[in-house]
Amino acid sequence: MQKNCRVKGLDIIKGIAIIIVVCIHSTQRLHLANWLEVLTQYGRFGCQAFLLVSGFSLTLSSERKGK
Repeated sequence: MQKNCRVKGLDIIKGIAIIIVVCIHSTQRLHLANWLEVLTQYGRFGCQAFLLVSGFSLTLSSERKGK
């Protein structure tokens, strides 16, 4: 595997998870459109997905460096 190889799918999942977490925090102060409010119902999954993907990415990075 290449040393600087990134898995784009993991970056996409992380990005979506970040957006979900930001939306859930935004609902505390702002009134959002109905479709965004539906998205915020799944906010807890955004945080869990971000942590899971970040941990997996760190493991891949560690393996590439040989540590």
